[in-house]
Amino acid sequence: MVLVTLLPMLILGGTLTAWLATERRASVEQGLRETARALALTVDREVTANFEALQGLAVTETLVDDDLRGFRERAVLARHLHANWQNVVLLDPSGHPLIHTGTQFGEPSPRSGNLEFLREVATSGQPMISDLYTGSLSGQAGIAQVVPVFRDGQVRYLLAAFIRPQAWSRLLTQFSDRDGLVVAAIDRRGSFIARNRDPDTFVGRRMPEWLAEARDQQPNGMAQGLSLEGSELVSAYQFSSLSGWTLFVGAPTADINRPLHNTLWLAGCLAALLIVTSLALGRALCQRILGPMEALAEAGRALTDLRPIGKPRPIPIIEIERLWNAVADASSTIFDASRASQHAEARYRSIVDSAVDAIVVIDEIGTVQSFNPAAERIFGHSADEVIGSNVKKLMPSHHRDRHDGYLSNYRRTGERKIIGIGREVEGLRKDGSLFPLELSIAEWRAGERRFFTGIMRDITERRAAEREREDMIGRLETKRLYLRAIIDTMPVGLVMASAPDGRVVLGNPQVERILGHPVMETPNAEAYSGWGACRSDDTPLPAEDYPLARALRGEELQAVEVRYRRGDGSMTWISVSGAPIRAGDGRITGALVAFKDIGASKAWEARLAGAKEEAERANLAKSKFLAAASHDLRQPIQSLFFVSSALDRHVQDAAGRDLLGRLGQGLDALKALLDSLLDVSKLDAGAVVPDMSDIPVGPLIDEIASCFAPAAAAKGLKLSRDGACDVAVRSDRTLLSRIIRNLMENAIRYTDAGEVRIRCQAAADGVRIEVADTGIGIPPDQLDRIWEEFHQIGNLERDRSQGLGLGLAIVQRLSRLLGHPVEVRSIPGAGSIFSLSLPLAERRVEAGSWQAIPSPDVTARLAGHGKLAIAIDDDAIVLMGIRAMLEDWGYEVLAASSAEEALAGLDRLAQEWAGRVPDIIVTDYRLRNGQVGTDCLRRIHDHLGRAVPGIVLTGETGQDIVADIVSRGYGVAHKPITAAQMQAAIDLQITLRSRRDTGALTELEALADP
Repeated sequence: MVLVTLLPMLILGGTLTAWLATERRASVEQGLRETARALALTVDREVTANFEALQGLAVTETLVDDDLRGFRERAVLARHLHANWQNVVLLDPSGHPLIHTGTQFGEPSPRSGNLEFLREVATSGQPMISDLYTGSLSGQAGIAQVVPVFRDGQVRYLLAAFIRPQAWSRLLTQFSDRDGLVVAAIDRRGSFIARNRDPDTFVGRRMPEWLAEARDQQPNGMAQGLSLEGSELVSAYQFSSLSGWTLFVGAPTADINRPLHNTLWLAGCLAALLIVTSLALGRALCQRILGPMEALAEAGRALTDLRPIGKPRPIPIIEIERLWNAVADASSTIFDASRASQHAEARYRSIVDSAVDAIVVIDEIGTVQSFNPAAERIFGHSADEVIGSNVKKLMPSHHRDRHDGYLSNYRRTGERKIIGIGREVEGLRKDGSLFPLELSIAEWRAGERRFFTGIMRDITERRAAEREREDMIGRLETKRLYLRAIIDTMPVGLVMASAPDGRVVLGNPQVERILGHPVMETPNAEAYSGWGACRSDDTPLPAEDYPLARALRGEELQAVEVRYRRGDGSMTWISVSGAPIRAGDGRITGALVAFKDIGASKAWEARLAGAKEEAERANLAKSKFLAAASHDLRQPIQSLFFVSSALDRHVQDAAGRDLLGRLGQGLDALKALLDSLLDVSKLDAGAVVPDMSDIPVGPLIDEIASCFAPAAAAKGLKLSRDGACDVAVRSDRTLLSRIIRNLMENAIRYTDAGEVRIRCQAAADGVRIEVADTGIGIPPDQLDRIWEEFHQIGNLERDRSQGLGLGLAIVQRLSRLLGHPVEVRSIPGAGSIFSLSLPLAERRVEAGSWQAIPSPDVTARLAGHGKLAIAIDDDAIVLMGIRAMLEDWGYEVLAASSAEEALAGLDRLAQEWAGRVPDIIVTDYRLRNGQVGTDCLRRIHDHLGRAVPGIVLTGETGQDIVADIVSRGYGVAHKPITAAQMQAAIDLQITLRSRRDTGALTELEALADP
């Protein structure tokens, strides 16, 4: 019965114990959650503060001006101001370090070990914080906060601060206010960044699996498991969206359950005592207290169910009734007060302890009642050192007396001077240093007592930033004045207009002096038409076509020449350059145009162009005169050649033969001079048109080397050919041969001993032909003059046996005409090397198809006996010379001065020649009455009914005339021509015709026979 009587009390005690355990667990979990959230907010504020500091560093003048040495000094200062920063690093967008505060300026810095993260920052263009990684310079683990630095909308630099884990661990220790609490920060990969317990051991290690699984399921929540030390933890974790980290707060299960266990132990002891006492007194009191005890049990059940305790039935034992009432009232009051107190305390503590600003509470006489962790950090005092002391401990001496006056005046009058009003004051640190504070004060009451809460923020860095900003504004103003002075003194006119209206916002005095119109007050783009710009026909230029208007539309102009009519009516030329001005997003915000008066220079250019044109006309007239006069010059010389040849058989005595030989030498020199002069004139007159084709180089070089072998042997020189040249080039065979022959002739002429070498070798861009000699060489000061007409080295007496000084002039003109660059290298006394660069042929050419036709041997020429020849020339002396020369060779000759006379002669001699046809016809090109030699040949062929070999003598230089003769199938001989050259030409034509008639003409000879 006694046990039954005690049962309600036991149930009540058990229920209260279970409720207390549940509430204890819920209270702890709620506290852990709020602590985790406060921790996340604190970390986010620290991360944000670091980002703001880096962004402030990124806009310093030294970095804007790309002054890396000066920026390193700013970075070192920033590292000292931010004690948590180990190093500051400036990198390019690829991650290459440019500035590192851990190394001296100019020393190479190691590459970052976190390049993938840096590339992500450069790509995203957003500030980012890294996971834990090992620094490349220090070799220590840390966290990097990186901000991109932009130039013209592009990432120019990456600015990073390397922060050691110890800094974050110190931040976490502010939240571990009781023994056993574990506080940690975990990065995105699950590694510990910071930890309040044994950070050196556990930073960098992976978080436990139970925590990883819980975080994967939801970013914020509760979890329970073993800590890294092996103890059971009940924990809360909170995800930080800014940093991507997880903030973790855990309490040991043993610490949570220990108060409950003590309560249960005490309750058990009391229950045992109660049972023993009850057993002793139960029998006597059992009947009397059963009812009251039941009432007490009912009250316990109501308290357990959180129901109001109803009024009990009358209890015969007044003491139990009073006890029941007291318990009910006390339980209700304590229950409500405890719950409200717990909630209020938790909210207040989470706010105060996690605040980044110092929060200090004082009473109405200035005694400090509360001092949060941020205040400890800012002032350097611990809370125990300040709480209970007067707040004047935190003030400099000159503020203390005024503070007492503020409080006493407020208590007496109620007048508020600083309450509710933010202001800037000075604070006193523990080390005695003063620093600026931003202070705001709020008043509140607790009963009859008044309290004041002061919220303070350290604005040292803000003050420094403001001073730096003011300094920067001053420097910018100085630079603006310098720039204004430069613009105003520039020799060109400058105008800047805003977009899109085109209003002129900046200009210098030069622009109005150059244009002769008011420019600075121009309100919009339509008003540009008043500046006087004109088209080429001097009609006004529309406003939308003005250079400034075009630049405002996005065009870039470089030295555009525009005619302007000045205000005084005079015209001038102005060179205008302009470009749009764009914002960082590419939007056009304005345009800048520069004006340069080029009227005087244009006038000079016009005068120079006229003088140049006049000189070119004079030079061309000279060249055309020489080319046109070539026929008249060649004709009398040709007469001398033929007369000299005719005299050969009539002069027999030694003296006459000697004079005749000297006459031949003089004629040869005169011919060489005339040929060279006329060649130069033809080239200058543009009368030479190259016939480009694919030519094998090897056979051409062999042919030229064979031709010059006798001349080299006569001087005792070795003539060698180096290198196999089995390639083909793109050139004119005749003109290319002339270049190489002139170079060979020049080399042999100026070499008295040693050798002359012609070499062919492959080059990067084609083929190179070199002619080298061991002759007298060329002095360095003469290298540019050797290409001039009549310039010779070592021939002051003008000895004609050493040439005329026109060979290299012709080489240079031909090389330019063909596009084959020619170069010379020479050492005086050692020799010279002339090199000619040729392009490769467009297709492969077999060398065998271009073997040269052997020149007829004059000493073994075909006899003219028994052959018929027709000679036609309107110059009687030349005709007499040709006839005498042909008859001397054994020909039977019909001489005529025109085609009609030749045809009449053929009819007259028809019976005498007994149906024979002429074997060769030699005719001048230009005859009387507008006749030409090719027409004479055609008429004779028509008269005979068959083709006869023909040679046309001409003094013309035009390529069209030569091409016309060749296209008709005749040979060409240029006046003046020697007897030997005439004999060779006749023999070649007769031989080719004979082989053609018999079908024995080879492919190569067909090429030589037009």
